[in-house]
Amino acid sequence: MRNFNLKMSILLVILFFTGVGMHLLSPKNKLDVRLYYSVSEAEEFFSQLGPTESHNYTVGEILDLFFILNYTLICFLAFHSFFSGKWRYVLFLPGLMDLVETSSILLKLKGHQISLSLLSFSTTGKWAAGVTLLFVLIYQIFRRPRIDA
Repeated sequence: MRNFNLKMSILLVILFFTGVGMHLLSPKNKLDVRLYYSVSEAEEFFSQLGPTESHNYTVGEILDLFFILNYTLICFLAFHSFFSGKWRYVLFLPGLMDLVETSSILLKLKGHQISLSLLSFSTTGKWAAGVTLLFVLIYQIFRRPRIDA
């Protein structure tokens, strides 16, 4: 249990600092934090980024890769006992969608052609998967039998 607490503490500290770094470097109303946006909204967003904003957003998105890794590991370590067999891997779904989103943004910021439809879908999918997982976890917590001490 002590080893688990140490791992979680380290991951939470890293999560906090990467989150702060992302917040400080990212442009206002960045795509990652929106629940949904259209292709034209994404095009407009990228077209309005100046060189400094684009550079800072790139660094922020690189930090986001560490953020994704951390919150996915935290989620898996904390909640994998609520799922059996292959269902445990559902804990990776929000992180996987977030990885597609962040990778797409990084590629776009570096001048590559990407599917903005895929980018929009991955953003909405990330939030939908995260909220669904949250409700499933709440259900699993209340479903478990209580052990009276």
